[in-house]
Amino acid sequence: MQAGISIPFVETNINKCICPQCPVQQASHCVSSKFLEFKDTLSKHPLNREDIPGVYCSAGTASCTDIQTGQDCICGKCVIFTGYKLFNYQPRGHYCRDGKAK
Repeated sequence: MQAGISIPFVETNINKCICPQCPVQQASHCVSSKFLEFKDTLSKHPLNREDIPGVYCSAGTASCTDIQTGQDCICGKCVIFTGYKLFNYQPRGHYCRDGKAK
């Protein structure tokens, strides 16, 4: 295991994130409502982590409480996961539940 990592919470990573396709978030009304305002959210600076339902490997646990963390995690299929070699860090998925990569 390597020492800690910090994944930048930036628009580039937000746009690469596959959290929107994750079964964990599919039935969430909270996540759905945040995506309705997504373009406006991305125009704000600084970006507010609470308003963006994704990049949990950078931002930490989800602010939406109606996500289904018992569903299968797809983090391992994400280009951010592979690009930052997150398989070397903890947790190795379910960042929305377990917090950002360390």
